[in-house]
Amino acid sequence: FPKSVQMPDYPIEAMKAGVSGEVSILFLVGADGVVRDVVVEKSSIVGFGVVAQVAVAKWTFFPSVLLKDRKKVVPAHMRCRFEFRASES
Repeated sequence: FPKSVQMPDYPIEAMKAGVSGEVSILFLVGADGVVRDVVVEKSSIVGFGVVAQVAVAKWTFFPSVLLKDRKKVVPAHMRCRFEFRASES
């Protein structure tokens, strides 16, 4: 479960141009709850990937515990998706 989450900022240039897009991010949550190895899996434009990668790198999580013994804390691979939608004026 997330402990601290910061959403990515909409890139100013993309917002001014009315550009929308999507990003998929892969990352590892360490046994200590710290995010590591943040990678842009797919991004419709580079700017969206950059801001999403920076935001996810700042996230923290409660450590993952194995269900069968409830004591062993383990790292967890995660994926998240962001949608950037330009507002229609």
